[in-house]
Amino acid sequence: PTEQTGASASVAHMFGVSGSNNFSVHQSVPRRVVKYKVTVETGNQTDAGTTATVFLQLQGTLGAGRRVPLTTLGKRCFRRGAKDVFMLDELDLGNLVSVSVAHDNKSSHAENFDPGWFLECIRIRDTRHQDEWCCPCGRWLAKDRDDGEIRRELYPRVQQHTIRYTVTTCTGDRYGGGTTARVFLRLQGRDGTGAVHQLRRDNNPHVQHIFQRTSKDVFHIRDKDLGPLTGIRVWHDGSGGDPDWYLSGVVVRNGKSNCETVFACRDWVTG
Repeated sequence: PTEQTGASASVAHMFGVSGSNNFSVHQSVPRRVVKYKVTVETGNQTDAGTTATVFLQLQGTLGAGRRVPLTTLGKRCFRRGAKDVFMLDELDLGNLVSVSVAHDNKSSHAENFDPGWFLECIRIRDTRHQDEWCCPCGRWLAKDRDDGEIRRELYPRVQQHTIRYTVTTCTGDRYGGGTTARVFLRLQGRDGTGAVHQLRRDNNPHVQHIFQRTSKDVFHIRDKDLGPLTGIRVWHDGSGGDPDWYLSGVVVRNGKSNCETVFACRDWVTG
């Protein structure tokens, strides 16, 4: 089969889930430090603000973050109607599962010694992969209001949006096995077919060269949730001085379910 990209046609490989356990790169995607932007929105109700110390912990599909106090040097946070922004450095947590938020129930005269706090919502943004989540609350964290709890477990609002896929390509150990061509990929799942993605170096800023002999290259793409993957199509445009590529296989990790699917190829992709 052929896939048209611009004015260039190329040979494409369509292959399904590998039944072999001989091909695995489960250890090839280390968890890197990610900067998370946390925006906390305090409600506009009377006495909604607090001077208590607020603590937050993120939970993702790849693990739990640290329990950290949300403070800003020289600035009073969590005033009535305010939006306070904090930056957290954590190991990559994957897709956000929940946010735990609490305070120490201590306050000062600035809020009439009332530590109660009305939290509207918390927004989380993964600045590396550009994932965003909104975790609504709309309740008090107060001993003398609502249900008397000063800790809440928040969950991302269900939205119809794209999810992150981590794609690892494995170039085989063959003479001339690397490629100078532009490589493209399309995912196929139980719930539909994804978009066409070019696997570019700017998707993988930690390396200078990609698709070299024996290399394992990691790319992050965004697509709709396709459900369990059933196949992928990989091709290139035949560009550059040495376009033929020996592809051992591809591993795709779903950032929502954290499931990895192995696709074996062990063949030349020619153009």
